[in-house]
Amino acid sequence: SEASYLRSMNILVDHFMPGLIRSLSRTERTHLFSNCKEVRDQSERLLLAMEDQLQKDVRLLNVCDMVFNHAKTYFEVYIKYCRNLVYQERVLRRLTTENSGFHSMLQKLEVDRRCAGLDLQSFLILPMQRIARMPLLFDAIIQRAAAGTSLYNCAYRTYKFLNKTLKACNEEARIMAKTEEMVHIQKLLTFKPGVKEIPVVSGKRYLVKKGELTQITLEKKKYLRQSLHLFLFTDLLVITKKKSDSQYSVIDYAQRSFVEAKVKEDPDFALAAPKLTATQKIRRLTGTLTMPATEALFTMELFENQEGKHVMMDLATTLSERTRWVEAVMPPKSDISGETIYEEWDCPQVQVIHPYQAQQPDELELERSDIINVSRKMADGWYEGERIRDGERGWFPSSYTEEIENTHARARNLKYRSRRQLSLS
Repeated sequence: SEASYLRSMNILVDHFMPGLIRSLSRTERTHLFSNCKEVRDQSERLLLAMEDQLQKDVRLLNVCDMVFNHAKTYFEVYIKYCRNLVYQERVLRRLTTENSGFHSMLQKLEVDRRCAGLDLQSFLILPMQRIARMPLLFDAIIQRAAAGTSLYNCAYRTYKFLNKTLKACNEEARIMAKTEEMVHIQKLLTFKPGVKEIPVVSGKRYLVKKGELTQITLEKKKYLRQSLHLFLFTDLLVITKKKSDSQYSVIDYAQRSFVEAKVKEDPDFALAAPKLTATQKIRRLTGTLTMPATEALFTMELFENQEGKHVMMDLATTLSERTRWVEAVMPPKSDISGETIYEEWDCPQVQVIHPYQAQQPDELELERSDIINVSRKMADGWYEGERIRDGERGWFPSSYTEEIENTHARARNLKYRSRRQLSLS
């Protein structure tokens, strides 16, 4: 299978690349072909090593060790290749429709008998297909080897490493796709005069949910409506007015940790729904009138918006969309008594004040001044979290740490004060 894969990679590198790169800019060449030559070269290196071993022992008993050592040294090239996939697909689509010289040459290359009727896309996707297949090959060895033998253990170790590499490839492709989406959204947004402009593309931020909602305000016993378009990111809520399909004007925003959403029941609003005319009633009976979905209300509360103000707005949408918005905005709650779960975008931080020696494999070793993002708190005083300096996750006793001021703590205190004032009033 490695020999077959290498033959196909040779067609991509030696047949397609030389014929197409003359009509491409440097950026287009990078986006279209990425590091496919490096991917091809490592495959050639692995195949030569296996062929050499085959001459010594036809059973290839050390193939697991051989692939494990090779993958540790060279398989980083697959992660790099997969990171580029989102650009590759977009550039190939644009070139085939907008670059007549490229399209003409591509057609000539694809009809060559060496391609066996396959198009360029079929060859470009080969590295992703190969890295996805590699763990399956070693899983087949695991299924046939006797448990506990050196062959079984070595195959299992190789399988785990290859699976880890595959996950890294998928994660890189996913991150780049989300980053590309964020760049596109930032181009759509303009900030209304008076609204402080902020960069939308930032760190680990990505889009969670977006959509059109209707803001409802009650004035003189009448419900007034205003169409808004909301973008909910991992750590930020942006409220806009849609100007066109390619432009949204930002009118407000808030850090997600300062935002809450809850269902609102208003019988008067339900009664105020537009009444059907006589003609519409007849059309509904005959089945020729599509009834609009019943509107449902929920309240979006910004405890601190971009001006530092407390804002509440009632929003209307369909019943299912209301549920989805409320669940998207609000962090998950645990069913276990005394347990609290935190999202990455809204978690407390603690600083280690006493060193702690881990007693179990799933525990964190604490050094004085370590900062830890807490993802879970248990009633017995144990926390689960991620150490910032190295990304290591695990459990630790909270008595060895103290909570420090961060956005989560500030938002929690602000919400507490707001609810206290509300209860007193």
